[in-house]
Amino acid sequence: MKRALGLMMAMSAMAAMGVDAPLTTTMRRAMQPRPRYQPTAEDMEALAKAEEKRRRKADRKQQLK
Repeated sequence: MKRALGLMMAMSAMAAMGVDAPLTTTMRRAMQPRPRYQPTAEDMEALAKAEEKRRRKADRKQQLK
């Protein structure tokens, strides 16, 4: 969304300056869809480990009260 907005702003700024230039490389890149991030098994493992660690820490804090 942010990239599309930037693209629109750049296009309108160029139009305001009277530039009828073709799309620049940056604009072309901005229009291409980004590849979606696919988490690997290792990523999921690390996430689960971090979540468990956070939960344990919260439990410990709760017990100290």
